Amino acid sequence: MKTISKIPFFKLTILFLFVTALTSCNKDGVESDYLTISPNSGPKNTVVTIEGGYFGLDANTVQVFFNNVEANVLSVSETKIIVEVPNRSFTGNVTLNIDGKELIAPVFTYLLSDINVTTVAGSSVGYANLNGVDAKFSSPSDMAIDANGNIYVVDTNNHAIRKIAPNGDVITLAGGAQGFTDGNGSAAKFNIPRGIAVDKQGNVFVADSGNHSIRKITPNGTVTTFAGEFGTSGNIDGTANVAKFNSPESLAIDTQGNIFVADRGNSSIRKITPDGVVSTFAGNIGGYADGNGVNAKFNNPYGIAIDNDDNLYVADLLNQRIRKITPDAEVTSIAGSSPAGYADGEANVAKFNYPIDVAVDEFGNIFVADLFNHKVRRISPDGMVSSIAGNGFGFADGLGADAKFRNISGLATGKNGAVYIADRGNNKIRKLILE
Repeated sequence: MKTISKIPFFKLTILFLFVTALTSCNKDGVESDYLTISPNSGPKNTVVTIEGGYFGLDANTVQVFFNNVEANVLSVSETKIIVEVPNRSFTGNVTLNIDGKELIAPVFTYLLSDINVTTVAGSSVGYANLNGVDAKFSSPSDMAIDANGNIYVVDTNNHAIRKIAPNGDVITLAGGAQGFTDGNGSAAKFNIPRGIAVDKQGNVFVADSGNHSIRKITPNGTVTTFAGEFGTSGNIDGTANVAKFNSPESLAIDTQGNIFVADRGNSSIRKITPDGVVSTFAGNIGGYADGNGVNAKFNNPYGIAIDNDDNLYVADLLNQRIRKITPDAEVTSIAGSSPAGYADGEANVAKFNYPIDVAVDEFGNIFVADLFNHKVRRISPDGMVSSIAGNGFGFADGLGADAKFRNISGLATGKNGAVYIADRGNNKIRKLILE
């Protein structure tokens, strides 16, 4: 009978590492404390060495992810993997997939190498359809971006919906005078429009706050009232023509075409099906409580955004928190605490000063328009809150820490890592790029 003492030492070592690697992971992934990463922080393109278990020799069976973003594997040996940190992976765990088996390595701290803020469109307050910084807006409050890169802007005090083409040309899609009128283009009228969303067909939906209604604009500029009774605030569910809202502020559209409304005056999130049936999805009376559906409570929910899995994120303005609502209406608080203030860090200790809007990117990063801190904040997928742009009240383009905003009110995420900012007090649309 062969005894273990007769097995050559080097083979025994490899066998031990192999068995350890197999037994320390399961289908859900297990944190493996024998894995090390060096360095454990850096910007994009940093070369990182992962050492630990038996990795094999076939690079085709090895995948490495930084905070769920796949990295470029440079080389693989039995006990060492060398990879390059991917762009915009941000801070989070490093995970390994070794021939279908998952291991979780320590956290890698992503250092932003460049955050740059520029002005896309707008100059002084006014109303002018021109290119880029020659155009004029009056208190732009929100934006939505379609598949072709067109930016739709809610130009609140001009009571208009404007459109910025990829080349910077600004036009008026609809509206331009205060009131309530359905019709085409400039013949239509809005009353203090606040929020906006665009569907896969290019239809634009507007939260017409002063008219307590949701309006629809087709790609050719025809405006109709989609839901809500004109001029009458209330809190009534039902078919679109009898439903009532109270100062709707923001909109988001899920993968099924349902429209969600941040119904600020009713402290609730409402849902409109594609065929126009309105129901209360979460919240019912003002306050603060996590829970399911109408058992949850919000206090002036303002901005709303949705991710690829149809989770909703709500800027709960007066609760100073960012809330999450799952597709089955389960409400939790994911960042922020009362009272208002300013603090980065872990979600439960971070503080905001009237968070007014949110946007989410393809990697699960949540961006927050922190109104009275005059900053853009970011919540990483692991719940860390950081300030990425803004340095006091005013106006300045430049690197993130040097940029200045004046009462930012809306955010939207675009392609290639861009975050667009409705800088209401400066009457401009700004653009933030993270690397």
